[in-house]
Amino acid sequence: MEKANILIERRQSPRLRVACEAELFASVSLLDTSETDKPSSSLVFLGATQNISLAGVALTLPSMKIDEKYCQEAHSLKVSLHLKPSSSVELEISPLRCQPLNANDPDAGYLIGARITRVGAEGETEFKTFLQSVNT
Repeated sequence: MEKANILIERRQSPRLRVACEAELFASVSLLDTSETDKPSSSLVFLGATQNISLAGVALTLPSMKIDEKYCQEAHSLKVSLHLKPSSSVELEISPLRCQPLNANDPDAGYLIGARITRVGAEGETEFKTFLQSVNT
């Protein structure tokens, strides 16, 4: 008897391929985990979503190198997603995966796969409405 190759979908909600501009707020520990978090070490990184769902997001951050150990520890990051030119939603995310966009050139940028742990209360309805509009 031949075994069937069955792909089991474990995601809580479907991922939608949509590119939104994003601002990631982090400390220098994102770049080097040996650095300590200091109030003066806050940085803003500009990137874009590769895909998004109610439960998670994949962000691309061009022209930077992330310390991959950062994703192996429990961290929380704040992201501002620009859904439309005039609106944005604040998210709190927990990185699950960090990988270079180009394995031969880690400085070309990184992909961060993250779980969405919180959506700003004032933007929750707008975020859900946006995802529904992209899905149709």
